[in-house]
Amino acid sequence: MAYDEEARSGENFDPPDPETGYTDSGKEVIVATSVLTSEGQLTLPREVQNRLELREGDRVEFYFDEQGRVVLKRASEDPLGRLPGLLHDLAPERPVTIEEMDEAVHRRAYEKYGKPH
Repeated sequence: MAYDEEARSGENFDPPDPETGYTDSGKEVIVATSVLTSEGQLTLPREVQNRLELREGDRVEFYFDEQGRVVLKRASEDPLGRLPGLLHDLAPERPVTIEEMDEAVHRRAYEKYGKPH
């Protein structure tokens, strides 16, 4: 992890805790910076991506803590995870109608039970 050069150059360098980002003396250490674009976008520095174990397409949440600081965290995963995206290629080219679904259910019931339902 890269640390703020100014903080590292001091005689009594107090490295931050990797979990909290704070030093033993309670000081925050800047580990990375980013620039806001005119479109309101930020590029998350690699150190932040790695620490949060973020991959392309992952969502992040922003909220304010009790002191008014912005906190960034990895968003909770959908219970289905990435399954919907994985199944995208298996979907038919057009949606199936209710009538087609009913027909498929009746056909399967006939195959399984030998009589129409």
